[in-house]
Amino acid sequence: MEKEKKVFLSFVGNRDPYAVDSSSAQEAEASIEKSEGSVLSLYRHLKPDYVYLFPSSEGSNPTLQRAEEIKSILKNLDPAVRCEIFPLRGDDPTDFETLSQYLQKNIQIVSKQLGDLAGYSFHVNCSSGTQQMTSLAYVFADSGIFPGVERWQCKDPKYSTPENRIRPIHTTFIEEHTLIKKIQRGADIFAFQSMAEDCALLAEKNLSSERKDIALFLAKLFKAYAYHDILRHQEAYNTVKGIPLNTGKYPFLEGKLKEILESQIDILKSLQNETLSESCENLTDLYFNMQRCYDRGAYTDVLARFWRVGEGTVYFRLSNRWGINPRDLGRSYDEGNFALLQKNKGSLKIKAKNNEFIGFDSGRRALLEVFKDKNYEYLLQNYLNNNKIKKLIKYRNNTIVAHGMKSVSQDQAEECLEIAKAMLLALVPGFEKAMEKYPFCKENLGKVVKILDRP
Repeated sequence: MEKEKKVFLSFVGNRDPYAVDSSSAQEAEASIEKSEGSVLSLYRHLKPDYVYLFPSSEGSNPTLQRAEEIKSILKNLDPAVRCEIFPLRGDDPTDFETLSQYLQKNIQIVSKQLGDLAGYSFHVNCSSGTQQMTSLAYVFADSGIFPGVERWQCKDPKYSTPENRIRPIHTTFIEEHTLIKKIQRGADIFAFQSMAEDCALLAEKNLSSERKDIALFLAKLFKAYAYHDILRHQEAYNTVKGIPLNTGKYPFLEGKLKEILESQIDILKSLQNETLSESCENLTDLYFNMQRCYDRGAYTDVLARFWRVGEGTVYFRLSNRWGINPRDLGRSYDEGNFALLQKNKGSLKIKAKNNEFIGFDSGRRALLEVFKDKNYEYLLQNYLNNNKIKKLIKYRNNTIVAHGMKSVSQDQAEECLEIAKAMLLALVPGFEKAMEKYPFCKENLGKVVKILDRP
């Protein structure tokens, strides 16, 4: 197996390459352990394969020449080491914003040179340079541009011994806080996959036993939420069905939170055996899926689900109120209503035999014109304008959801939610109660995420 290569990145300060008051490196040779600056000291400790230096190149006291000296020293120490210098422009080495801009450009070049980053470990010096440079080193290490960057400190030789001068920098409490805040922000837009990944990262930190259990538990739970959110109900249920809610393994699951999780697992259990037919449960779930898409700004997905909710509520009403099997008309449950449908098949443009019921529009017209469904009439008269529905359906045909390439606006997505809710209230008995009890709402998600705040 090929050895992982080490990459060392560092700013250059006035105490590099040697932290002495003498005018030349030769004068420092006699006390090299005390005189080496942080770049050389860390190089000897890490023994990296690649060294990237970021000196200032302009202003009253540039460090570009010092970087050249370091490069020459490193080549003498190990001719195989690859050392490159990327100067930071600007005449003020304390200007954080300017430093950030040039560092970002240089890091992009480094990244291209290295190629696939999987075979490297990354180490950054947080001791050399101005205060702004050392602060920027921390920011860069936490940015995620390079994976798993380790931060290093090289202490002033006046206050250290050779044995404890170099030490890794661990800021677990800061990283933990940052991850928790990111997870909580993710909950606002139902970003379940990233929340699951961040919880798994959180579990890898040096946490208490209970906090680690919480992080691992939430990583599993949010993974199930992610499956549920993309309508992979079987995988969602399989992910959570083994969670031991009643064994005392998770003492942080108590009271209302436990009730919420039990209710969520029950919903996933009912959805796991996916059925072709519409029910109050799966239509309610689909409506809330629309809402989550809306909160994420995925307006095209809202429109796509609106079509299914609209068609599904019509199919549900035909089946549960009028005894018509919308997917196999010849097997309708009410022979009298099936005969009535056959009588009107010409005007509805359907073949009332053993064919699938054709389309959203034909189903709506059957409710309105053939069965004179009072609930559907009430829906049109009191909630909606029938032309509004037709307009949305027509627009859908021009989008990527159907036959075109048009986008979907926020206003159109809001209309989809409004109409879908009105349809469900009018045509699906039990929806209002199911909506009130639905356990995957944002309020409940907030209660789940809140367990991360436990001390």
